[in-house]
Amino acid sequence: MDPNEVIRKKLDVRRVASPPILAWIGTGRHKLHDESAGRNLLAELFGELGYKNGVEVGVDRGYYSDVLLSKNTDLHLTGVDSWAGDKAEIHFQDARQRLLKYGDRIELMKMKSLDAAKTFPWNALDFVYVDSQRDFNAISLDLINWGRRIRQGGMIAGRGYCHLFETGVAEAVNCFLKFHNIRNFYITRDIEPNFLFIKTWVSK
Repeated sequence: MDPNEVIRKKLDVRRVASPPILAWIGTGRHKLHDESAGRNLLAELFGELGYKNGVEVGVDRGYYSDVLLSKNTDLHLTGVDSWAGDKAEIHFQDARQRLLKYGDRIELMKMKSLDAAKTFPWNALDFVYVDSQRDFNAISLDLINWGRRIRQGGMIAGRGYCHLFETGVAEAVNCFLKFHNIRNFYITRDIEPNFLFIKTWVSK
């Protein structure tokens, strides 16, 4: 099974520019103002690709963790967030209560992203979804360190690939794509676009 073929079929890729493939996903199924449609389809996609062991970096109140677990009943998800700052403890408790129904399918790690990454072996996870800090350095470090933990054929994905919000996400992702010569790259059509690509190499 070619993961890129599954992606193109599932997410209704309509516009392609190459290289690399830059695809607006789902233009025929949902409108631009539906801010979560692409993310929800992405959660379903993880299940269709047979992904059973993933990490979400940036859990906050656990809304997307809930989506990921409900869309893929075979998934074991690790949620990573430092839960630091104003109202952090409230958000952490909200996440715990929201995700309690999933039992041992969810594990929450209250720690910094890079510290959490060190606890996982290389080339072991099916996917990582990054929705945390948006500056260039932080995103670059997340891509490098969590990317090593994803197996060949797994997926690296995240949120905020948009120049309009003046974040460093798009720049960091573009640098990572270029360094690894990634030829198939996709962007959802959400208000805060999601990026996704398949890992084609083995980290050494």
